Amino acid sequence: MSRIKRFATFTHLWFGLTVGLLGCFLAATGGWVLLRPQGDAIANTYLVSPTRCATPTSFDGILKTARGVHASPVDSLWWKADPAASLMVRYKDEQQAYFDRCDGHLLGLHSRWDGAFGFIEKLHRLRFLPTDIAGQVAATIAACMAVVMAGFGLFIWWPRRRSAWKPALRFDGSLDGRARTRNRHSVVGAFAAPMLLLIAATGVVIGFDSVQAFIMTVTGSKPLHKPRPAALPKGRPAAVDAAWRNVVALAGTLPRTATLKPPSAKQSAIEIYYNLPSDAHREIRNYAYAEAATGSIVQATPYARLSLGQRIYQWILGLHQGAVGGLFGQLLTLAAMLAILYLGYSGVRSYVQKRLGKRPPLLVRVAAIRDEAPGIKSFELTSVGRRLPRFAAGAHIDVHVPDGPKRQFSLTNGPRQRDRFTIAVRLEDESRGGSRGMHKLVPGQELRIGAPRNLFPIDRATRHATLIAAGIGITPILSMARHLAARRVPFVIHYFGRDAEGMAFRDALAEPPLAGHVQTHVGLGRAAIPAALSAILANRPVGGHLYMCGPDGFMTAVDEVVQAAGWPARAIHREHFAAPLAASAGPREAIEVTLARSGRKLLVAADESILDALKAAGVASSSSCEQGTCGDCALRVCAGEVDHRDHFLTEAQRQRGDVMLPCVSRARGRALTLDR
Repeated sequence: MSRIKRFATFTHLWFGLTVGLLGCFLAATGGWVLLRPQGDAIANTYLVSPTRCATPTSFDGILKTARGVHASPVDSLWWKADPAASLMVRYKDEQQAYFDRCDGHLLGLHSRWDGAFGFIEKLHRLRFLPTDIAGQVAATIAACMAVVMAGFGLFIWWPRRRSAWKPALRFDGSLDGRARTRNRHSVVGAFAAPMLLLIAATGVVIGFDSVQAFIMTVTGSKPLHKPRPAALPKGRPAAVDAAWRNVVALAGTLPRTATLKPPSAKQSAIEIYYNLPSDAHREIRNYAYAEAATGSIVQATPYARLSLGQRIYQWILGLHQGAVGGLFGQLLTLAAMLAILYLGYSGVRSYVQKRLGKRPPLLVRVAAIRDEAPGIKSFELTSVGRRLPRFAAGAHIDVHVPDGPKRQFSLTNGPRQRDRFTIAVRLEDESRGGSRGMHKLVPGQELRIGAPRNLFPIDRATRHATLIAAGIGITPILSMARHLAARRVPFVIHYFGRDAEGMAFRDALAEPPLAGHVQTHVGLGRAAIPAALSAILANRPVGGHLYMCGPDGFMTAVDEVVQAAGWPARAIHREHFAAPLAASAGPREAIEVTLARSGRKLLVAADESILDALKAAGVASSSSCEQGTCGDCALRVCAGEVDHRDHFLTEAQRQRGDVMLPCVSRARGRALTLDR
C-alpha cells in the first residue's frame, strides 16, 4: 500500500503542476461562462428588445430580414419565452444577429465568440485549436482532473481510522506556513472532490464521441432518426411560422426555449428542438420535424420517448453546465470551479514553500553578543550576501552550531527590524554541544542558519493576548509583544522566574513600547504558581487568546489552570523549550521497525529511540532537537499504531496516524512500518 500511495502522491503532484494548471484555466473560464444566464443581458444590451408587443413579428419575416443582413446561410433561430429577450439568428459562419421581436429591426451583429462571455466561452471550449481536436484536448484534461487530481487526491487524503475523519475535515487554525497550506488544500479538496469528479467525468463524455457511443451501446440505444420529407420547391420560403404553431399545439403549452433550424442541403425538414417549463432543466430537449413547404409535423419525439442513452446524455450536459437544480445547482457548480482555482493556487504554493524550505542555508555574521542574564546570551545576526527573509512573530530559525548539532532558537525581533535576526541562548548544564557551542561564539564569526519557520504564530482572531513565559521561554513572547504593540492589539505579559537576576531582557521589557504591559512573578514556589495562574486566567477577555512558552512542568501547570477556567482549546497556544515529559513517560518495550522501501527490519531496544536505531543502521535521517519539539525528524508511517510522545504534531495529525517523530515517539504494540 505504501508504494501505491507514494506513486499516487508523486503523480498527483506533477500532474497538478502541469495538467492541473490547464484544468484551472478551464475552471476559471467555465466559471465565467456559468454566469452567462444572468450576465448576458447586462453585458450585452442588444440581447434585450427595447419594446413589448402582443403580436410579435413572424419567424418568416425575421428570417427574410436576416438573409439580407449577412451573406452567410442561416443556421438556426434561437427563441426564448421571456418577452424581454431578442430573437437570435445564428449563421453558418458563426456570426450572430439579434432582432427586435416586435418590429423585426436589427439590434446587433457580431461573432459568436465576441463579447464578455463569447470570448471566454471560446477559450473554455479551446476553439483557438483546430475544431476537430479541441473537444478531445479538453476531454483529456478533464479525464486527468477526474482520475489523477480528484481520484488520487481523495486516495491520498482518505483517513485510515474512523476517529481521524473529523480532524481530517476541519481547518486547523493552529497551523502555519506549508502545514497550513496543505491543511486547507486537503480539506477544500475533500469537500469539493465529489463535484469535481462529476464535472470532470461529464466533460469527458461531452468531449469524446467514443464515450458517447459507448453509453449508447451499453444502454442499447440508437441515435434519433431524422425524417427526410419532400424537399422544399426552389424559390419557395420555408413555412417556419406554421411549423412553430404546430409544435406549440403539439406541446400543449408555450416552450421555455426553442431552436428552429430551417431546411438545408443536408436536412430537408424544419428541425425544432425545444425545452418545456415542466422539464427538469434547460438542457432537456424535445424534438419535432416539420415539412418545409407546409409546416405540418412529420415526426415528434418528446423527451420521454427518447432512448435511455439520449436521456442520459442530456442529463450529463445539464450537470456539466450547472443547469440541474436551478440556482442552487448553478451556485454549487460555481463553487466547484472556485475550489479548483483555490486547489491550484494552494497546490503550487505548497510546492513553492517546500522548495523554499530546501533552499541552502543562509550565511550570517554575528554582529553583537550581549549578556542578558547569568548563563543567557543574545546574538544579533546580520546577513552575509542575500537579504534576510521576512518572518512573523513566534518564528524560529535553525542554527548550525559550529562543530555541533543543528538547534532551533526563537527570534525576538520586532516587526521593524528587518536588517538582522536576534536570538537568545541559555547555557544548559547538560548541553550536548548546542548551547555550549553558541556561547563560544565571538563577534564577527559566521554561521549558517535556515529560513524562519513558524510553529507558534499569532492567531488572526486575537483581540487581546495574554502572554505567559517562564525562563528562556520569554524569547518568542518578546517578539509577539513587539508585534502586538505595533498592531495596537491589547496584551499583557506575565513573566515567571526563580529570581530577578536570572530573568532575561528586563531592560527591553521596561522600555517602550512594552513598558506598562509586563507583570513579573519572581521566586514563586511550586505551590504558589497555580494560585498566581488562577488569578491571571480566571476571566478570559473578549476575543482573548493565551500564548505560553517555558519548561514542560510549568506548561503543564498553565494547561491545568486554563482548562479549569474554561478557556476554549482554539484560544490556547503553546511552544515548548524543554523536552516534554511525555517523551520519557509510559512503557518502553522493544519494538520491531520495518523499512517499507527496502524491506529491512530493525529491532529497537526498550532504552533506544527509533531515531537512534535508524542512525545506527546507517539509514539517513534528519534530526535536530531530538526532544520531540521541532519536527525535523518527522517520518511517514505506513502501518502500525503510533504512541505519540512529542509536542510538535497537531491533534489532527496524531489522529490520522500517518506521521510520527521517531526521536521520542514509539509504537502502541510491537511493530511499525516506516516510509524509509
